[in-house]
Amino acid sequence: MTAPTRTDLLQALQSVGIRTGDIIFVHSSIYRMGKLADTAIDDIPQAVTSILIDLLGPSGGLYVPTFTYKFCDGQPFDIRSTPSEMGVLTEYIRKQEESVRSPHPMQSIAGMGPNAVDVCNRDTRTTFTSGGPIDRLYELDAKVLLLGAPFQSTSLIHYVEEKCDVPYRCWKEFEGEYTNRNGDTDPVTYEMYVRNLDLNPKLDLSIIERELSEGPIQKAQVGSAGVTSFNFEDFVEEAVKLVRKDPFAIVGEMDKSFASDK
Repeated sequence: MTAPTRTDLLQALQSVGIRTGDIIFVHSSIYRMGKLADTAIDDIPQAVTSILIDLLGPSGGLYVPTFTYKFCDGQPFDIRSTPSEMGVLTEYIRKQEESVRSPHPMQSIAGMGPNAVDVCNRDTRTTFTSGGPIDRLYELDAKVLLLGAPFQSTSLIHYVEEKCDVPYRCWKEFEGEYTNRNGDTDPVTYEMYVRNLDLNPKLDLSIIERELSEGPIQKAQVGSAGVTSFNFEDFVEEAVKLVRKDPFAIVGEMDKSFASDK
């Protein structure tokens, strides 16, 4: 297969509805595209970021998950330097001078654009809580962009799970050392809405993908990678409808005896 060019990537982004002024939240596995023509492997994150920023323009916003779960294991978190565990593109964007990272030590996001300070300075119970960074992106009519990543990776589902108070998750506190943007280190406690490990639920988002496939979701291909885009609002509306009808609608596997008792 011929290596895709930067123009191929730009055209794929445009074909799935990414436009100047958009605010996008990107889940990525960019090496699934294969090697970009005339671009060294190590330079692909920079090339993809440049293409996205140029397409979005100065009024747009580029956001990525920079989740890291080492804090859960008792390791310290430094908002300035703890690496993202969500792929090379997210780590590249996190490290940019103009990037702002949100405070949550396990579910942070990083963003660039005119709304980045407003979005990423929100220090809420979780990143997905009402009034938090993801909720603000929802208010700003953001889009999800899956760049080589499968639909299953859409972390916006956690926003829906919190909103609907799903019965297969529960709140858990985590304590550890936290270094803020000023370099001050203190013990902190943060929460996550974690899976109930007694039930061991495994999410299956394919039902949401099918429901969106006839309209709101747009797909293209660049190299070996799929490119998919959809609005926060469309995803949340469909997922909330499904989960409120059946709290286990997006659970593919779990302890069925628990579900049958509810």
